[in-house]
Amino acid sequence: MEEKRTKPLVVYGGTLIYFCLNLFLLFNHEPWRDEINAWLFARDSSTWQIFTGSIQQGHPSLWYYFLAIFAKMGLPIITLNVLSLLVMTVTAFLLLKFGPFSQTIKLILLFTPMFLYNYPVISRNYCLIGLLMVLLCVFYQNRHTNPWPYGISLALLIHTHLMMIGVAFILWLIYLIELWKEKDRKKSEFGVLILVSLSTIILFIQVVFLNKVNVIVGTTSGPTAGFVMSDYLTTVWKFFSDTFVTLKVPAIITVIFWLILFIYLGIYYRKQFFILLVSTVFMALVSAFVYSTIIYMQAKVISLFYILLYIMWTILEDHDYQPYEIISKTGLAGDTFSYVFIGAIVVVGAISSFSNAVDAVQDFNEPFSESKEVGEYINKELPSDAVLIDTNAFLATPVVGYMKPTQKMIDIRAMKKLTYTPWDYDYFWNMPFSKFKKNIEKIKNKYSHVYWLYNNTGTQGLEYQPKIDKMIMRYYTNQDIVDYAQKLPSPTVFDNKAINGDESNYMIFKLK
Repeated sequence: MEEKRTKPLVVYGGTLIYFCLNLFLLFNHEPWRDEINAWLFARDSSTWQIFTGSIQQGHPSLWYYFLAIFAKMGLPIITLNVLSLLVMTVTAFLLLKFGPFSQTIKLILLFTPMFLYNYPVISRNYCLIGLLMVLLCVFYQNRHTNPWPYGISLALLIHTHLMMIGVAFILWLIYLIELWKEKDRKKSEFGVLILVSLSTIILFIQVVFLNKVNVIVGTTSGPTAGFVMSDYLTTVWKFFSDTFVTLKVPAIITVIFWLILFIYLGIYYRKQFFILLVSTVFMALVSAFVYSTIIYMQAKVISLFYILLYIMWTILEDHDYQPYEIISKTGLAGDTFSYVFIGAIVVVGAISSFSNAVDAVQDFNEPFSESKEVGEYINKELPSDAVLIDTNAFLATPVVGYMKPTQKMIDIRAMKKLTYTPWDYDYFWNMPFSKFKKNIEKIKNKYSHVYWLYNNTGTQGLEYQPKIDKMIMRYYTNQDIVDYAQKLPSPTVFDNKAINGDESNYMIFKLK
């Protein structure tokens, strides 16, 4: 379509306002445990270890390689959130600069759940999904005349999240069909198909041949074989209900919206219909059968909105519509269609992401897990050669992120130095109390300054539902160990009551 220019003031001014608003939110956000764990994994793993271990950490390797560039420089933890913000700021700029929508619609989009807080502030691999989906939109019009930018973006999208495989597959298949219909085929177009295929094969090797079972996901995932239709439908419905329902808002509202959208696209825009169908079904399958819909679903559903953005963008490109021209098939004005699309994103996004707004408010009012406070206390107050013993790798990892490089955390189960959480059974098993005491003595005999980092609560994570808290506690809780802690003298090294007057989640006992 003919390019509709956006005023430079809107492009650069909108981008600046977007950046400043999210920067303000960022500096009131304590990185969550999984954010810090990804940073530490990237920092302390070799290139090959990232390749072989990324799936066990929860995602394909692209995000970890991106973080490793900066983490290995010794930069502070806050860097990972700044990186997410920079990625999403570039995404916002591309939308404002190249989006085939009116200026008003593009500005509205920047302040929906697609762009605010979830992806730029909470540092996860999802920000790469936003960037690459928008890049696919930008490169879409010239995907055959200049295929490499589109092909590289598609190949990289595969390595952002397992759920993006469905999107990548249907876009690859459509590209193949379009190429088949062309009379003048370029070698570079075949090269794009080969590149995306190789990217998929690499991920397949990582998942099937190199992957180790993640002790949390492996324990909680849904059925992986015997796709009985009733089980499938039940599990996919659970994906929609768990994903979109917040504070008892009926999931049926969102499902009706999705059905109407499917019908509309099925009648008028078949290509976009199949893109949305395959993407949604595949995302539901992965969420239901791999993650069992327990782990932070809001961020996942927001990626669906980027697929909707791709659909709207490509409809305008394919049919050479200007925002204010009449769409002949539907009789809807292009800009009216755009406003309907944006309205759906705002309404459905508000329904699905309301709990994240609560999280954002909590970021202002209270610490997420006290791990930052504890880690900074260890950094400043304990000896530079201090050795801390953890009985809970999941809870100790975010503390490590703030410790001095010379200080050390040792996991009592694996008897290994802990940086990131390995998610294997060496670190998650119900250790007998006799083994616990024996390992304590071994560490005390080896090091001069020994402390025990004790956590007296559950996982306490805002990003986790109570279900996972109860599930993983069976690996962590041993009543004898709890009794042992209670018999020790009161923690004199650190007690969070001295900081905010509340009951402490973390305590530090001096053992030697």
